[in-house]
Amino acid sequence: MGCDVVVHVETEGPYRAGDHVRGTIQVTATSTTAVERALVRLGWQAWGVGDTESFMPDVQSSPGFVVEADQKHEIPFDLVVPEGPISFRGELVNVSWYVRAELEVDWAKNPKAEASIEVIAPDRERAPGAGYRVAPKPIVVSDSQVLARRETEKRIKRVGAIISLSAGAAFIAIIVLTSGFAWHNLIFVGAALFVAWRAFGRELKNKLVQSSVGTITFTLDPLAVVRGGDLQLSLTVIAKKSQSIAGATATVECTEYASRGSGEDRTTRTHLAESHSIRLSGPRELAAGEKVVFQSSLPIPEDAFPSLPGRQNKVVWRANVVVERQTQFEESLEFDVLA
Repeated sequence: MGCDVVVHVETEGPYRAGDHVRGTIQVTATSTTAVERALVRLGWQAWGVGDTESFMPDVQSSPGFVVEADQKHEIPFDLVVPEGPISFRGELVNVSWYVRAELEVDWAKNPKAEASIEVIAPDRERAPGAGYRVAPKPIVVSDSQVLARRETEKRIKRVGAIISLSAGAAFIAIIVLTSGFAWHNLIFVGAALFVAWRAFGRELKNKLVQSSVGTITFTLDPLAVVRGGDLQLSLTVIAKKSQSIAGATATVECTEYASRGSGEDRTTRTHLAESHSIRLSGPRELAAGEKVVFQSSLPIPEDAFPSLPGRQNKVVWRANVVVERQTQFEESLEFDVLA
């Protein structure tokens, strides 16, 4: 038994979320073939330097059929583009959309085929859900949702760091108790201190700076900004005593992350896709108890990479601020860029 499968789409696009993708699956049999079921899927794939991640949320299933040798059989399909990332190409991370067909055949390898389509940003002038089988509610990403996700990610990282430190401390204690202290144990101590600094170093340093300078607060508005929109950055300093700062600078960055493997074999590459620096303040004298607010606005380019959450492939936007003094205050906040 054998057959060839080809996916034909009416057009490669561009499509938007809610649009219908129509076409046919053409099956040509090289010998009489009984197909148990035909599956047509529509979704996206994040790929590149990292491991490939596939998401195929819309599936159409067709009943089985028999194709005689040298005969053809066509299966029409009508799928709807779900909410998801837009098609784009980066240095390390890419997102592509596909229509994929698979025939389930007994006692043989399932024939498969695919065709690519392009998905672009939503038309914000169009009524939401115009193309859906059932009109959905508009999806809105609120600042509270972004904050909740960021806090969850921070807690996971902190718990991981605490577990690593605890395991390392227990390991060192066992070695010291069983074989006594040796100079090579300093390697393990150094590794533990490095992990601790990576996890908590900036936070501890900022607390020390604020104990001397006063209250320093860095905020972004909104935490989910549409491409072409403006990101508002605000730095508030309430001086504890009379003092001076050399200035304050904010940097907005977009970084691609591509990972391969897992566990000890996991490797991650990064690429800085965009970086924009903003001078919030020059040298400034602060009086005791004085409250100073430094603000600036940064337009997000229309063609900027949208944020992409993922395990192996990610696109992350963050804003970093530095208050320049003898011991610098540094803070980093992540935000989402929406297509």
